[in-house]
Amino acid sequence: MSQKNIKYSQLVYVYKWLKNLSNSLYSSENNITIDPEEVKTFTEYTHQAIFLIKQLLQNINVLTKQLEELNKQVKLYRLQESEIRQSLNSNKQHFEEKYNQQNQKINILEESRSNLLAELASLKRNSSTHYQSDSPKHYILIDKYKTLKDQELASLINNLFQAMAEIKPEFRQQRKQIVNHIKATLSVTVLIKGQEIMQGNNREQRELPQGLLEETREFLHQKLQNFQAQTSQIEKFLQKVIEISKYPRAGEWKEEDFHKASEELREYLYDELNLDSSSLTQDLKNQTTKAIQNALNFLEDAALCEPPAILLLYKEKEPFCIDYHEAALGWHEGGKIVKTVYPAYIVNGEAKVRAVVLTDS
Repeated sequence: MSQKNIKYSQLVYVYKWLKNLSNSLYSSENNITIDPEEVKTFTEYTHQAIFLIKQLLQNINVLTKQLEELNKQVKLYRLQESEIRQSLNSNKQHFEEKYNQQNQKINILEESRSNLLAELASLKRNSSTHYQSDSPKHYILIDKYKTLKDQELASLINNLFQAMAEIKPEFRQQRKQIVNHIKATLSVTVLIKGQEIMQGNNREQRELPQGLLEETREFLHQKLQNFQAQTSQIEKFLQKVIEISKYPRAGEWKEEDFHKASEELREYLYDELNLDSSSLTQDLKNQTTKAIQNALNFLEDAALCEPPAILLLYKEKEPFCIDYHEAALGWHEGGKIVKTVYPAYIVNGEAKVRAVVLTDS
């Protein structure tokens, strides 16, 4: 039996003894007999009970002080928690400001890098208009193409998305879809169209000199027997004769050619994205022009390689082929192609860089 249970039993015994004594005092017989041993026991139990109560009171005081101390610590901890939260919020704001500053620095560095690449391309063109023994190499152009996609065009695409989202805020809820649309549009309007220009598919018509059509018809009528050609047929023939190329062949481009083509392709890109050029910032227009110039510089090198490289887009509903296609991030390989995001880099029928595609799988 524990010490506390013993003390309790003793108090119960004292209580019963007092109760019996009380009953005897008020009984009719009033014959009271008190055992000296019981009185002695009662005295001891009472003394022990008083001592126990005193100990309990001391324990209560100690516990009360401990509770007060705990309350103080709780208040202190809550105060510290509040200070920590304030510090975290302050640090968060500080880091966000630092993050934004770093992003601005990165954008400035990217723009500087684009400028340096354009200047380097200009120096190369000015030093020699033809590639000779130092003609472009595919292993270099493959890395250049990947850098173009993953860095220069990626930065431009992000800023184009921000500009489009400013006009239509609901685009922010469709970011993945809109970004893929921008990539695919840029591939068609800049990479593929730029490739056609470098391959010489960029001829433009000029107006026929006044009187040339009738003079030619009369000349042919005089020289050829049974000449029955219609005026419209002669006009088409003459038109083809005087067609000229808008741009020089690859390897002979100059700074003004790159600038002219970049401006043309930039406006073509904006039209396809339903962007009004006059409403865009000058920084975005400059960034677009520089990115297109770098793409044209890459396409010129690709056209001059031996054998030449071509960029190839794949049509909708073509079967997915692991040798030529790479599923875009978040899409599955297999099934059929829904859209080509970036064209493949093809050399002699082999995909050195696979096309990035969206699939229905």
